[in-house]
Amino acid sequence: MGLNCEALAKRLFPERQLLLRSGERLRYMLLPGWTQAAGLVAVLAVVGGVGGLAGAYHHLHKAIHDKELAAEAAMARTAALGGSLQILAQAEEQYSQISQEFAETRAELDAADAKNGALRSAIEGVEDRVSLIDEQRHQLEQSLTVTEKALAGKSGNVSRLAKELAASKRQLRAIEASRAELETQLHRLRADPMASATQTSQLTKADQANGNGMPSTYVGKLQQLIASTGIDLNRYLSQYERPANEGGPFTALDLRSEKQPDTEQQKQLEALVQSLPLAAPLVHYTVTSPYGPRIDPFNHEPAFHAGIDFAAVYKSPVLATAPGVVTFTGWRGAYGRLVEIAHTNGIVTRYSHLHRILVAVGQRVALHQEVGELGSTGRSTGPHVYYEVLVDGAQIDPAKFLEAGRNAALIKVTH
Repeated sequence: MGLNCEALAKRLFPERQLLLRSGERLRYMLLPGWTQAAGLVAVLAVVGGVGGLAGAYHHLHKAIHDKELAAEAAMARTAALGGSLQILAQAEEQYSQISQEFAETRAELDAADAKNGALRSAIEGVEDRVSLIDEQRHQLEQSLTVTEKALAGKSGNVSRLAKELAASKRQLRAIEASRAELETQLHRLRADPMASATQTSQLTKADQANGNGMPSTYVGKLQQLIASTGIDLNRYLSQYERPANEGGPFTALDLRSEKQPDTEQQKQLEALVQSLPLAAPLVHYTVTSPYGPRIDPFNHEPAFHAGIDFAAVYKSPVLATAPGVVTFTGWRGAYGRLVEIAHTNGIVTRYSHLHRILVAVGQRVALHQEVGELGSTGRSTGPHVYYEVLVDGAQIDPAKFLEAGRNAALIKVTH
């Protein structure tokens, strides 16, 4: 084996002689095989070292480039963090402003609630005085009738009796005008419960000039019932005023009869009562949220509830509260599935959060006709119907109409 390696080395690196000539001189240099092998190893070592240095240089250059990219990314993150901190500071400033505005709004709402309580007390007082005016008017009508009988039955003192009759008529017209003004202002107060206290004070002073009493006639009770819902009774009855051309022989009126008022006016009042939404939209129900201020069930913030929530069994029949024509059916935002019915005299009722709608637009519905099924669609926390009553576009407390409906039943019983 050793001899073979030695023979291979001699073949690869044979002994060589180099001839070196310098001028006239010649020299010989002998290069043995091991010298040649050492030279080759040295050359290969130099080449390998240069390659290693090149690779190390490349690796170092790549590392420096990566460090530069990391530094640029860090600078970008620092800039983004600075922008985020600035946005956070602006958000904190906006939050502070919103908190201050909320505190101011809450204080205003508390003050408005206190003022609203005073206004409601004043409205109740005015309602009592309006009923007293009705009684005074009734008494004056009786006095006027007695005066007319005395004027027709006596031939003497005609001039004095005529003057008393004229004075009684003037007083009656003044009281009627005062009562109409009170009812108009009372309707405005009901439609706008946040009206100023000054307006209420003026209404109270104006009413103190009238007499006392309660309506005792059937027509008077109907008028009082309609006025309690917030309907402008004078505006409705103005189209049924008596014609200016009247006459005929005088016949004394029987004061013992309760059916003294004009039967035509009585018919119109009865028709108006029958057209009002005085019924409830459900047969069996529980009122879970009445009309007025409340805490919103979703965001727990103070809010105003412009209708009444009637809770009942899921899919219970929802009924029309008065005759009318369907003007809208379908989905309407927070109302969910909604049915809207237009009645006479600018009155509209809404039935929302329905599970299913059973009527169509343009369809005429009767009192107590089923218009849908109770559900929980839209902005709702559970099965119920959100019921609204609008008069000339303004949302009115439906409880007034429900109370008027109960009173209407009592009036029919006692009439």
